Amino acid sequence: MVLAKKTMENIENTAALYYKGRDEEGNQAMSELIKNLSELIGTLGDEQKVNELLNILKTALKAMEEKDYVYLADILNYEIAGRIEEYVKNK
Repeated sequence: MVLAKKTMENIENTAALYYKGRDEEGNQAMSELIKNLSELIGTLGDEQKVNELLNILKTALKAMEEKDYVYLADILNYEIAGRIEEYVKNK
């Protein structure tokens, strides 16, 4: 699944920017990541999986609004990436 791999790479790169304190670049990368996640969500076809990811994304957006970029990076790395890996394995 090419889209999942691309999304995982974007997650890794975006989180790394936030961990390094490069918040502006992280925010720019996050914009692209959101596009990829939107496409990926459209391919899941499972309402429960879609809802799980959307709930995690809400938490991620709240962290972004609060400028808690380390927490945002953690959500990307451990919550969102973990779910995507799980979905790909089970597909």
